[in-house]
Amino acid sequence: MVPVCDAGGRRVVAYARIDPRSEWVRAYSWYRLTPDGEAVTLSHPLGRGRPTSMAQVVLRLAGRDDVTVRHRNGDLFDNRIANLEAVDEPAPADEVAKRSRYPRVLWDAARNDWVAWGYSAGRYVEVGRFEDELAAARAARSWAAENQSIHLEDDYRVGGFGRALGAPKEPRRDVQ
Repeated sequence: MVPVCDAGGRRVVAYARIDPRSEWVRAYSWYRLTPDGEAVTLSHPLGRGRPTSMAQVVLRLAGRDDVTVRHRNGDLFDNRIANLEAVDEPAPADEVAKRSRYPRVLWDAARNDWVAWGYSAGRYVEVGRFEDELAAARAARSWAAENQSIHLEDDYRVGGFGRALGAPKEPRRDVQ
């Protein structure tokens, strides 16, 4: 069983089942971004900024748009290899149209709107919901610019020190 958190990372909302040979899947953090959605990660290197489902990761299909994954028993949290099937046809046209071209933007089919999200202080944050995909992308980008987790050295007072281990030090002045 792999724990799945809510979009804010605050509590466990479900557990996903995996095979023992898929234990490496635990290396990622898994989230359920919508009440009826499957477990996704936002940090998979092949995801290109898009959520990657646990089923795609288990079958090693992350980042591929030409293949979809079907759960044989219909349970989106049963990600055992025996329950997953790769389907070589692309997703239906309505699903493709509702997949955002922008990072940090998701389509919520249950509410029929676009969700802008960000990541700060180790948690995923819902920035807002929008009818327009571009408006959601602008909001996500604006939020990310204000709340970025990696800051430039002259920006350290806002929070975080980027890749440095501490606050920038005064430049060294040689005495001559």
